[in-house]
Amino acid sequence: MRKIFAVYYERDVNKLGQLYPKKADRQYNETLFDIRDKLAEKNIDFVLITHQNHYVGNGQFFGYWQPCDNSRYKKIDELIKPNLILDKGHIDFNDGFLNFFNSHDFARLGRNKYTQAIIAEDFIPRTQLVCSEKDYDAVLKNLKTEQIVAKPLDLNGGNGVTLYDRNNLNENQTFPVIMQEFVETSGGIDGMVNGRHDIRLYIIDGEAVMCSIRQPKEGGWLSNTHQGGTIHFYNKSEINQELLKFAQPIIKKFNQFGGKFYSIDFMHGDDRWYMVEMNDRPGMPALYQDTNGAIKEFHEKLATMIKKELA
Repeated sequence: MRKIFAVYYERDVNKLGQLYPKKADRQYNETLFDIRDKLAEKNIDFVLITHQNHYVGNGQFFGYWQPCDNSRYKKIDELIKPNLILDKGHIDFNDGFLNFFNSHDFARLGRNKYTQAIIAEDFIPRTQLVCSEKDYDAVLKNLKTEQIVAKPLDLNGGNGVTLYDRNNLNENQTFPVIMQEFVETSGGIDGMVNGRHDIRLYIIDGEAVMCSIRQPKEGGWLSNTHQGGTIHFYNKSEINQELLKFAQPIIKKFNQFGGKFYSIDFMHGDDRWYMVEMNDRPGMPALYQDTNGAIKEFHEKLATMIKKELA
């Protein structure tokens, strides 16, 4: 019997059968169909599940979306019991019958940047948890840079991230947040990138298998593509060796929490590497973005890992 791999999103498929209707989100639509095709080569079926209230118990959901050849999804109103679930929407329960690609503990870790900061404190910019304006004195005492970055604990994509002058912390800041020393990355990395950047390592089964280099739009400082940044992908042989050496103990730390597929962001400034954050639900690139075979190789390794988990 063929195994069933499901990707879960907490969002609606529209009347045209599209998960992401905007042209700007082409990557997120096409990636799932690329993964579907790669899994089919390994005799694994792919389905899309939306909304956790479709769960009826015993590992079963009523209703799922079947990918069709026209890059659209078709609703199937039947019971389905996935053998493995990649949770892209944070299902907040597990009755013991659901098999997740990443553990629930790991998912919770991905949603809390302060916990990540504690785990990787030797590798990140100096950080302070801020729960109210009363903590600003501690921020100014412990963080030494002229500019300070504030990050919500549980948002991704650069959402809610703010850069402050240390003498003008915003009294309207939403709490809790972490505040960190600002690291200037405009010096780039020799042989890899000029100017401001961050580098994302994609981790599969404890191994960095691909990286992406993201750069902010002109005059900006946030590299997230949702914030207007650009992105290019590189295979493992092209990853900076100093970065791989720096990342290895960090990867080892996060693997202990049940991470099978995730990403870690890094940056280079002040003549050293820093970890930025870990993402338990990284966006997956589509084949149309491939220029050097890196994404094709990434899809193969991801599909191989899924098959291994289903064995």
